[in-house]
Amino acid sequence: MIPPGGVLHQFILETFAKTGRSLTLENIQREFTLSGIEEADSLVAKLERQGSVHRNSGDRVITHAYPFSNEPTAHRVQLADGP
Repeated sequence: MIPPGGVLHQFILETFAKTGRSLTLENIQREFTLSGIEEADSLVAKLERQGSVHRNSGDRVITHAYPFSNEPTAHRVQLADGP
């Protein structure tokens, strides 16, 4: 099932919030039962063009999904019912 962009973006944000880790294209492919890694790459690329997420060029790991980041920043996120 190909998720709408909002569903995928929400999944990425929830994963960051719950686990403190980002997703890989393989994680997205498995979660949404996509036909291949290329399909996951295409969906993530669309979110990148919208400015919703970021990856390093050629990488399969999402490094940023505002306000979350895999890389250290001065920003901190406090959730009422989570980390």
